[in-house]
Amino acid sequence: MRHHGMEGMGGMMGEDHPMWQHLKGLGLDEKQKEAVRAIKSRAMKEMIKRRADKQIAKLELKDILGKDPVDMKAVEAKLKQIEAIETDMHLSHIKTMEEVKATLTPDQKKKMKEMVDMGPMKGVWA
Repeated sequence: MRHHGMEGMGGMMGEDHPMWQHLKGLGLDEKQKEAVRAIKSRAMKEMIKRRADKQIAKLELKDILGKDPVDMKAVEAKLKQIEAIETDMHLSHIKTMEEVKATLTPDQKKKMKEMVDMGPMKGVWA
């Protein structure tokens, strides 16, 4: 089952995520640009690892389900692991947004909120 919330938006903090695009229009100074680049790089690396962990867990679930009889305790544990990974992905997304917000001036935050409220991230930027 695919969640269409944050994960559907640019692959959850992926390279094409709307937040990264909106930041380009804020007139960031060099110090801010460097901070955002560092945040983005770290966030994308973390997301790649989490996606890989999730894919592996799904393959392991498939293996468990392929046995007869199915070990329901193992199924439950694997499903909980997958959900924990998804929760970590969502938390990471929110933490990244908060880190980026912390680099912005009050005027830039206001402008970003206005841009976000008109696009696919509406309601995500507080």
